[in-house]
Amino acid sequence: MIGEIPRHYNEDIENTGSGEEETESSFFPDYANKTVGTLKQIWEKIRFREKLPDVHFTVFFSPHGSAKDLKGFEELLQSADIYIPENASWTAERLKVFQDVANGKIHPDTLQFPKTGMEGFAKKQMELLYNSRKVITFADVPRGHELDEQIRNQKRFNPAFVMKQIQSFPTLLMILQGQEREYQDVENKREQFILRQIPKAVRSAFKNSPELKQKQKLEVLLSLGAMHTPIFQVLKGKHPETTRRFNRIPFVYDYAEEVRRRIKFNKPIDQLLMAKMALEHMIYKGIEDKLNTADVDNAAIVPIHREILDQFSYEEIEQIFTQVGEGQDFDKLFNGKLRGKKQSAKGK
Repeated sequence: MIGEIPRHYNEDIENTGSGEEETESSFFPDYANKTVGTLKQIWEKIRFREKLPDVHFTVFFSPHGSAKDLKGFEELLQSADIYIPENASWTAERLKVFQDVANGKIHPDTLQFPKTGMEGFAKKQMELLYNSRKVITFADVPRGHELDEQIRNQKRFNPAFVMKQIQSFPTLLMILQGQEREYQDVENKREQFILRQIPKAVRSAFKNSPELKQKQKLEVLLSLGAMHTPIFQVLKGKHPETTRRFNRIPFVYDYAEEVRRRIKFNKPIDQLLMAKMALEHMIYKGIEDKLNTADVDNAAIVPIHREILDQFSYEEIEQIFTQVGEGQDFDKLFNGKLRGKKQSAKGK
């Protein structure tokens, strides 16, 4: 299926043997080609002016909820000179905390990690950075930037709540897809911002860290959510030696991520995919407190969830949401349907 994202689409391009070899060219968002040219101009200007050494980029992709989402990160960090973590709405104070932890001046145990759904990841990241002596810099959208307001003000709808208001499943899916398109539009702008800032972030780290001036080649590690693979593609367009690593191979996206990637890459989205995304949202909502603990490997449980959801047809999902819209309890409806499927499978 050239040019299409297969079900269970994953990013193990080199090893899956499932048709993803075409993704290097066809899984580019619209902005990518223009950004490659812009990045080249910015990079050449900075390298000439600052006399930067050669730079090699490695991009680490993973979810960022639990500590286990950082599997494989420590090895990459050890060989890095500069570390650029994803960190939207960052401030100068936050950057200083990261650098102080890396320099051994602040111990992670003294830091507070608010419950944001990413606290397990955040704490483990700081533990791995502690006393590593790595140079830290940010390329993400800073606090107070116009785009930062758009990122923080994105609305997320509860499908069950919307269904109770409108009593129409097709309309619910249309609203959800519109929401995802708005979300992805902001994320595309954010990725373009990050790409333009990466050369400036490397320059800042180089200027402020005299020890880097002795290097013949700078090893730069970026850590990003697995949705941001276009950043790797654009970097590789300018720096062909750029490499990447996923925290789990093969890396499987959940249904919400698949919808967003289809929007990003202008791929078709059918009603069954949207229905499964809505069902997935309700399941995650019921277990969100358990997903981001230190013991959960988020990348490992996604294929399991997809196997469960793949048992449901569009008509079955519509029936569940119709009954939810009439006031019935989602958990009872879903669990009852699932038990029925298990019993039916045993009887065969």
